[in-house]
Amino acid sequence: MVNTSWLWARVVTCIVAYFALLPDSCTAELPPLRPVLTWDELSPLPDKLGLGGPFAGVHNGALIVAGGANFPNGPPSGDKPGKKKWHDRIYVLPSPNSRWLGVGKLPKRLAYGASISTDEGVILIGGEEDGTPLADVFRLRWNGSAEKIEIDTPLPPLPQAASYLGGTRIGSTIYVAASLSSDGMGRLHTKKFWALDLTSLEEKHGSAKTSSDIKPVWQELPIWPGSPRHKMVLVSQANAAGRQCVFLFSGANPRFGSENARETKTAEFLTDAYRYLPLSKNEISGSQQGQWKQIADMPVVSDGRLPVAAASGIAFGGRHVLIFSGDSGRFPSQPIEDRLPFPQDVLAYNTAADSWAIASPMLQGVVTSTAVQWGDDIIIPSGEVRPGVRTPSVQRLRLQPRFGAANWTVLLGYLAAMLGIGVYCSRRTNSTEDFFLAGRRIPWWAAGLSLFGTQLSAITFMAVPATAYGNDWVRIVSNFTIMAVIPVVIWMYLPFFRRLHVTTAYEYLELRFDVVVRLFGSTVFILFQLARMGIVLYLPAIALSAVTGMDVFLCIFLMGMLATAYTVLGGIEAVVWTDVVQVLVLIGGAIVCIGVVALEVGSLGEIVSIATANDKFNMVTPGWAPTQKVLWVMILGTFFTNLVPYTTDQAVVQRYLITKSEKQAAASLWANFWITTPTALLFFGLGTALFTFYHTRPDLAVPAHADRIVPWFVVNELPAGVAGIVVAAIFAAAMSSLDSSMNSIATALVTDFVRRFRTSITDRQCLRIARWATLVLGFLGTGIAMVLATINIEYLFDFFLTAIGLIGGPLAGIFILGIFAPSANARGALIGAFSAVVVLVLVSTWTPIDGFLYAPIGTLSCCGVGFLASRFVQPEEKDLTGLTLRTLDAKCSIVPLEVSLRDD
Repeated sequence: MVNTSWLWARVVTCIVAYFALLPDSCTAELPPLRPVLTWDELSPLPDKLGLGGPFAGVHNGALIVAGGANFPNGPPSGDKPGKKKWHDRIYVLPSPNSRWLGVGKLPKRLAYGASISTDEGVILIGGEEDGTPLADVFRLRWNGSAEKIEIDTPLPPLPQAASYLGGTRIGSTIYVAASLSSDGMGRLHTKKFWALDLTSLEEKHGSAKTSSDIKPVWQELPIWPGSPRHKMVLVSQANAAGRQCVFLFSGANPRFGSENARETKTAEFLTDAYRYLPLSKNEISGSQQGQWKQIADMPVVSDGRLPVAAASGIAFGGRHVLIFSGDSGRFPSQPIEDRLPFPQDVLAYNTAADSWAIASPMLQGVVTSTAVQWGDDIIIPSGEVRPGVRTPSVQRLRLQPRFGAANWTVLLGYLAAMLGIGVYCSRRTNSTEDFFLAGRRIPWWAAGLSLFGTQLSAITFMAVPATAYGNDWVRIVSNFTIMAVIPVVIWMYLPFFRRLHVTTAYEYLELRFDVVVRLFGSTVFILFQLARMGIVLYLPAIALSAVTGMDVFLCIFLMGMLATAYTVLGGIEAVVWTDVVQVLVLIGGAIVCIGVVALEVGSLGEIVSIATANDKFNMVTPGWAPTQKVLWVMILGTFFTNLVPYTTDQAVVQRYLITKSEKQAAASLWANFWITTPTALLFFGLGTALFTFYHTRPDLAVPAHADRIVPWFVVNELPAGVAGIVVAAIFAAAMSSLDSSMNSIATALVTDFVRRFRTSITDRQCLRIARWATLVLGFLGTGIAMVLATINIEYLFDFFLTAIGLIGGPLAGIFILGIFAPSANARGALIGAFSAVVVLVLVSTWTPIDGFLYAPIGTLSCCGVGFLASRFVQPEEKDLTGLTLRTLDAKCSIVPLEVSLRDD
């Protein structure tokens, strides 16, 4: 009979080990993190054994995994000591749905170092080769077009060799925490905390060719207060005040032995945690270098605190750190082969509340890996599942809120209703007068709501509450200055647009100056709107996609194609009535959100109390510096910033022309006047309410990007169906911006170019051209947004928008010259406009002046240079009757605030 006593002994050992380890994963005392996170797997690494301690990061949209170590002949077991092998292979996963590529080798066999993803490449720091710690630092770049890895010039090495270290990045500065032993083996005695400024590195060492040319530029910073350790978790995340900090958790300090030996080494497993607050450049004085502070220890489980040595960690959302698995050192005396797998627990530390929660467990607990942010997903490639045993699995954590059937039903029903409005209005659109001006039959109140909705894009609906959520109410001044702009428009601009019977604002420029100035103004407007179309679809789409789980291309397609359909069918009339519905739904959605928060927090008074205690209602930044958003900068800057669209933007001016009379047009502007302040208070109040909600609920995750806070709250906290309505409103806000752009561009193209130079063309032909132009523009705007989503060039596109936006101030200056300066002429106006563009480029490039001052600088410099230039160029013989404020008919219809709203 076969002797099986050893087998039974092994079984008993495992059972005892299981129950001894059970408390290690028993985190029932911790509150659950919401929303629920979901896990799946990507294609496994080509190395079938998997790797421990590999370097990992993302560059140029690809996931890079390099180096690592494993046991090719099997892990240590029984009498077999096992022999660890270090690797130098580099693998790249170009996209989540692709296969791994073997793309080369590292300069050395490396493992157990730190890896940092940057825009310039993945930086590999320290580690060890064949068990010997190294100080090497270098960078890997992924060349997607050539499908190869480029190993960058060696970077400054660490001051001392170190492995099992922690690394993270804040802005352009890398931080590394390491501990060293006096003899390179055994217990750790010396703590080190270093920083490397990548900006100064590029400036000082960008031309270095060899490592001997590079001098170390690592700065030694104050060390953390606790014990020396390695295998710590080091992560950067914002603190309660929004300042980026370095967080250090747990770790271990070995006592003796070697992982390769049959006898398992013992170690001191630590449960303390610390936060390091770097000083900003303006705060650094003398020897001050930032400060450490102890924070909440690792959470308590049934039998004590839970160490997480060798775990991977990463910033999650705007205020959490996720820590995946970890070695708690429960079985120091057991043989390696008897140890159970590492726990699957995922801990969540709230940096604002200094508290712990537990998130959805991993598919498989792993240590000695690196958590990598890849788009909106978190990737954990390979790692150790138990001592000596690796896995090739690549786990992916995805945030996929459930939008639900009820919300989808509401959303699709809402979008169908918008299309129905277009179909209805198409029956009344039989001429260009109908398509461009709705037959001038829109009531004043609808025109006012449409005027408000035209400038309330989905970006605004998400960004305004995000500003109040993350900061304060300083930017609300921009809404107050609209109230100063509207009377100016009614009394000094509106009469020209209405009495001259123009279809576009730029027809006035030809009447006042000449056709060249008209074409300049129209072209600037068209270029700006073309650029704007793509971004008003793209940015809301990526936010909605991130929080609802909807495909970003589906979001773009639905918004783009439906807006195109009803605009082609119903023209400006369909645009106006859909705007009316959209504004009402947006306002209603904001009220519902505030109501839900008030019920959760306790009352509106409690919201105000919490917000006041955290200084969220601040509206004024004192001072005189033009480089900051101080009060005078905000007032002057936002006045001119609002003056530009209200006087030069065809999408806005067109709303002045769709009512029956000038008095009705003025009434629509007054309606916009009275709706602006309450809605500004509502949207800023929404952001403040969301701050109080999440401030009182530390167990709830928040997005990393504040601009996503509104849809995040809507999808995760509002009841099914109601959430669908508010998400539909965000869709609608994006569509209201797109439809206005399409119709106004078509109006400018047909009126300022086609009809201007083809005087014999019929109205029916112009209507056909306008509809085809709208259709093409809709596909173009949707296509631009999809391209942005595909190749992720939002920063380049922001630069393009800024460059086009610099012309807005000069264009406003041309209108001011035309209306207020009878001596101004066409050549002087164009000289002023081009000079203002040059001034703005110089100011934006070479001065730190706040961007809010660009509009007044551009407008006033155009006026000043244009006025002076008109004095030196040959004056033009032109009848200015009715074209300047001085020559305007004395019977101008000035409408008081108590305007009669009856039709003439």
